[in-house]
Amino acid sequence: MSTSEQGEAQDLQPAHLPDRDPATAADRLRRRQGDQQLLNRLRERGFRGIEYEMFADELARYAIPVLCGWMFSGYIFPLAAERGFRLAPTATELDRLRRDPAVREELASMTVAQALRQFRSRALVGGGWNVDGGASLTTYFTGSCVFVFPNEFRRYRRAERQDLIEPAGEATAQDPAGLVAGNLWVDDCLAKLDPRTRAIVELSMNGYSHAEIVDMLDETSVRAVEGVLHRFRTTQKARLQREGE
Repeated sequence: MSTSEQGEAQDLQPAHLPDRDPATAADRLRRRQGDQQLLNRLRERGFRGIEYEMFADELARYAIPVLCGWMFSGYIFPLAAERGFRLAPTATELDRLRRDPAVREELASMTVAQALRQFRSRALVGGGWNVDGGASLTTYFTGSCVFVFPNEFRRYRRAERQDLIEPAGEATAQDPAGLVAGNLWVDDCLAKLDPRTRAIVELSMNGYSHAEIVDMLDETSVRAVEGVLHRFRTTQKARLQREGE
């Protein structure tokens, strides 16, 4: 990724604004003109074949580290909010994104995979990108990823919360209450808990072991933490069963 491309990615806004620096603007115009020539070749081949695959791979290699950086800093969330997606990440979710590169990589890869499909149909085949739009193809694609990220983050959030309610081996395909628990979870659930339970649940949801939670919250024992989580799961499953009725 060139320095000017990095600047484009970091300065990405909901509407791409023309660059105010004449020299930089000229450089970017030349790059967009090169993108137009590439786009013309890809269109002649129906956006298929080895050249398109190489182009898509280049887009992914460009966007994934940018998205990972935005997740590490938390910048992805105000970017998404500017586009109307208010994800309201919790402190523990932000901490997980900062400390766990595997989570960032997975979220970025899933986002890019979905964004590539939409980008092909809307920006390329549908003509959504044009040379006068102010953004190179790579920067335009990264902007497309910001629109896709909220759905991927919500899937990640639901999976994390379902894993908390339904630990491995506790529920099966014959346990409908356990299976629907994650899907029926609402964001205000944690807000309704007492401070101690909420802290233990959030830490467990974000991957901390019971022993780590004991140290972090000065709990009396691992068994005490397990008891809080057991009561939480039991209460939530009972609530879900009542609502199901």
